[in-house]
Amino acid sequence: ALADGCSIAKALIMIDPVDGTDPFHIITSEDLITVGSKLPFTIPSLLLDNTLDPVGKFLEPPCAPWALGSMRFYNAMAGPIFNVNATGYGHVDCVNDGFSELVSSLLCPTDTSRPNDLYRAQLATSVTTFLGALFNSNQNALTLFEDAANFNIEVTVKQDLKGLALEDIVPGCTHAASKLPVVI
Repeated sequence: ALADGCSIAKALIMIDPVDGTDPFHIITSEDLITVGSKLPFTIPSLLLDNTLDPVGKFLEPPCAPWALGSMRFYNAMAGPIFNVNATGYGHVDCVNDGFSELVSSLLCPTDTSRPNDLYRAQLATSVTTFLGALFNSNQNALTLFEDAANFNIEVTVKQDLKGLALEDIVPGCTHAASKLPVVI
């Protein structure tokens, strides 16, 4: 989608992204990212991930393998990116209770001592803050992503603003093929 053109995209939010089509990375023809290269578009991005994403279960690959997961996307983004990593949560902890326990018991690790409702609230706060900051011209709200203490669960945060000041981060997308920005 964005690799081919911006269309009407103005911001990008990724929750536990995984590149490719299979966790063993046998099929590489569907990869979006070439390691060491930037993606051909620039768009403000929020990446939400977890420390248990790259952890596999007995005889199962990780749900989000380290080499194909979040940091692959973080490093490939050409535009400003904010990252919030939820400590001790896993790939399916964002889904409804009951379902996450079933899937995590079979495939993706989880820490059952951590309340998933707090994690889901952190996801909602992060998404609404990010989009609100961009689309309400309140870039100062992006300071939420500067300090892990701003969150109600244990997280690590990092950002790469690509040399921009917060006030310069606005909704919009520029694709290398067109060089014509799509802004609102």
